[in-house]
Amino acid sequence: MKIGIMSDIHANAVAFEAVLIDMKSIMPDMIIFLGDLLFNGPSPKETYDLLKDVQPTVWIRGNTDDWLNEIVTGWEPSLEIEKYCYTRSRDILHREERFLLLKKHDYIPIFQPV
Repeated sequence: MKIGIMSDIHANAVAFEAVLIDMKSIMPDMIIFLGDLLFNGPSPKETYDLLKDVQPTVWIRGNTDDWLNEIVTGWEPSLEIEKYCYTRSRDILHREERFLLLKKHDYIPIFQPV
């Protein structure tokens, strides 16, 4: 069984497209996505659309996925670059799309330290 593993895309649609082309040539039986899809990169909408078409078997929500979807109560970007990326990603993606992103997949939640 071939397993494709992807992670830390961070809204880099150009690099993600290259990964998907390579992934298609390998033809994995299962794709596992380890999180961090949209935050901190140049093209969150395009990246969202690309992964939406991939349909990973397992989709683990990363810490920046939590931040973007405002799941972590009270999280505020602390660095100026984080504020810019967060606001830009949030504004580019319609709230409805972000909601569907959360609801559509059975996420494995990020692990919290005890």
